[in-house]
Amino acid sequence: MYSISFNEYGEVWRKSPTPVNELFAFGTIADYKANEQLIGPLDEDQLLKLRQLTLMSVAKRGLLTFGQVAKLLDLKSDDVVRTLAVLARSPLLQLEIDELGQTVRFITASSRDIWVQGDPPPSFTAPVTIELLQKELSYGNDASTPKLKRRLES
Repeated sequence: MYSISFNEYGEVWRKSPTPVNELFAFGTIADYKANEQLIGPLDEDQLLKLRQLTLMSVAKRGLLTFGQVAKLLDLKSDDVVRTLAVLARSPLLQLEIDELGQTVRFITASSRDIWVQGDPPPSFTAPVTIELLQKELSYGNDASTPKLKRRLES
C-alpha cells in the first residue's frame, strides 16, 4: 500500500478515516511532523511515500532548489539527490534533477486526492478541494482528471 506507484489513499481514508489514512490521502511531511504523536511512527517505506506525496503537492511550483526540497521533505542535504532519484522512478511524478544547478524541475505530477462535501471532515490536514484542483488540472498532463471525474460521480 505504500508503493511509490499507489495513489488511491483517499478511498482508503473514506473507508477507514484514521489519522494515518488521512495523512496519506491529504497530508505532507510537515503535517506528519506537527502531528507525530497523533499518527505514531512511520517506517522507511511510509516516509518515502509521504515524501513523494509531499512533492506531488508542491509540483505546481515548477522548480525547487535542493535546499527547499531538503526542508520540505525533512532530509539531510546529502540525501536529497538519492531520494529524488528513487521517487522519480514512479509514473506519479516525473522530475528533472540538475545536480550542478542544485535544482529539481517538475515535469508532471499526479494530483493528490480530492476532498468533497460528504467526506469525513479532515482533522489536521488541508486537502485539495474542487476549487484548488481547477488550478492543478492545468499542470502537466492533467493526470488528475480521471480522479476528479470519479469523485464528482460518487
